[in-house]
Amino acid sequence: MLRTHLRVAKPAVVLICVGFLAGPISVLWLRGWEPFTTFHAWLGTLAAALFVAVAVLGTRLERRIGRPVNAHAILASLAVLVAAVAVVAGLVLLP
Repeated sequence: MLRTHLRVAKPAVVLICVGFLAGPISVLWLRGWEPFTTFHAWLGTLAAALFVAVAVLGTRLERRIGRPVNAHAILASLAVLVAAVAVVAGLVLLP
C-alpha cells in the first residue's frame, strides 16, 4: 500500500500544481478576467499550498527525517477538504 501511495502521490502533486498554474493563465488569457479575484482562486491557492506542504512532509517521511506522520495525515485531509470546497466554489464560474 505504501509503494502505491508513493507512486501515485508524487505525480498527483505535480498535476495539482500544474492545474493551479493553469487556472490564472486561463482566466487571464481565455476570459480576460483579472486573476485571483474570486473565492475559488483563493481556495485553490490554499489547497495547492497545503498539497505542497503535505508533499514536503511526505518527502521527510520517505527520507526518515523525523516522524511527521500525524501532521502529514491531518494536512492531507485538510488539503482534500479545501480542494473539494474550491471545486464547489468554482461551479459558479462555469460558462
